[in-house]
Amino acid sequence: MRTARSIATLAAAMVLLGVAPPARAYFERIEVGARGVSLGRAFVASADDASALYWNPAGLAALRRPELLLDYARPYVLDDLNEGFGAVAWPLGFGTLAAGWHHRSVADVVSEDLFSISLARSGSIGHGPWRIHTGATLKAARVSYDTTDEADYGALTRVTGDAGIIVRGPRLSVGYIVRNIVEPEFDFVSGGGGTPLPRRFDAGAAYQWHPDSKLVAAVGSGDDDRLDARIGGEVVFYDVLSVRAGVSDARFTGGVGLTARRWRLDSAFVTHPDLGVSYRVSLAVPLGAQAGESR
Repeated sequence: MRTARSIATLAAAMVLLGVAPPARAYFERIEVGARGVSLGRAFVASADDASALYWNPAGLAALRRPELLLDYARPYVLDDLNEGFGAVAWPLGFGTLAAGWHHRSVADVVSEDLFSISLARSGSIGHGPWRIHTGATLKAARVSYDTTDEADYGALTRVTGDAGIIVRGPRLSVGYIVRNIVEPEFDFVSGGGGTPLPRRFDAGAAYQWHPDSKLVAAVGSGDDDRLDARIGGEVVFYDVLSVRAGVSDARFTGGVGLTARRWRLDSAFVTHPDLGVSYRVSLAVPLGAQAGESR
């Protein structure tokens, strides 16, 4: 039984991390925030909470009050895989600042830590209802291997960044993000050629076809340099219960959210054709009153 679990853990680790340098790119399939994940990962044009730090930093400009977001995932429900994310976003006079930390690891094998700092700003387009949001993220990516009897790869830290834009109207939003503008390499084995942190892009749209319903779609860089199409939808009941579903790269996603005055709790699941189902839960907590709201 333990052998079967170890094989499953190793397989999942190869999908998520690449356990043998340089097996595949590091920081693959990073996902933060249950809301964006449950919408088929098509959140690039509609991100409007602290998770926008990852999905599209331009979306941070939509925040009207400070927010703390905590995110925990169970990839394929395997005990040796751990993944979590935390971020805080704070609207200020010159824009919205955010900082976040994403951690993912395979116990006693390898861990990835991604530290991010973002700045987003917003401006109007002419005198109409359309607005343009822009944002950028500075990232420090650290990969660390545990020492074994056979090898000691140590740890490496590399710096890169993202840049994004969102144009928002009364019902329609379009967005674009370039990830890893600089493509640093993690070279743990001398002469091994190194494993780059590849440049990626996502472009998407969101349409509020009903006050309580939204459709989102996106296309972006997928595995093996092919395009990955994504689509999702959300229905909100009485501003309290949200039901979401989506499809991303032949993987089905879904989840629900509960919203109260002082918190929002979201859950998500993602299917995988070989490894099963991953689960995720997020808690968003506003840290102050929004504009025009009494404390």
